[in-house]
Amino acid sequence: MRCLTINTYMKIDVYSLLVTKPHNAHYLSRYIKFIKSCDNTSSDQVTEDHHILPKSKDLFPEYKSFKKYPENKANLTLRQHYLAHRMLWRAYRGEMARAFTMMCHRTKSFSSRDYENARQYQKTLMTGVNNPNHDGHHSKKAWEDASSMRRKNQSNLMIELNKKHKSKPKETRQYRCDHCEKLFEKIE
Repeated sequence: MRCLTINTYMKIDVYSLLVTKPHNAHYLSRYIKFIKSCDNTSSDQVTEDHHILPKSKDLFPEYKSFKKYPENKANLTLRQHYLAHRMLWRAYRGEMARAFTMMCHRTKSFSSRDYENARQYQKTLMTGVNNPNHDGHHSKKAWEDASSMRRKNQSNLMIELNKKHKSKPKETRQYRCDHCEKLFEKIE
């Protein structure tokens, strides 16, 4: 006989949790009103899933899972998604600046219309056989099919990135043992 485990998750009130972190009250209230008004998105538009409670490490990473917390998910059109992140950036700053600038850098613009157009164009390019991962064998196949010039450029790029992100030089630090009070050195 098998026992069934039923996952019961406590429903959360996402809107009341938003105010628990330091914020700009004006922009946060605008964000909340905006998200509530976006719930009636028509089904013929392209939408993206949006975390109402931002999943960044300085805000609400514990509410990242849509499966656990479905009330934290909002289906927004591309432009609405852009505007929501713009409002979050103004309300919270911090890690929200990174999320917002990543959206802006996709199009090299701060316009929601440009963002929407670029994302829709990208989605049409990435359908079917145009998508390098359409068959699930993206990396190996793409590398095999790549021209020698592209492979060389990619290798050089990776070498340069690895040079920039080398680990810090190791330092010798002194610590005192809690038990015997002796000093010892540790290389970190």
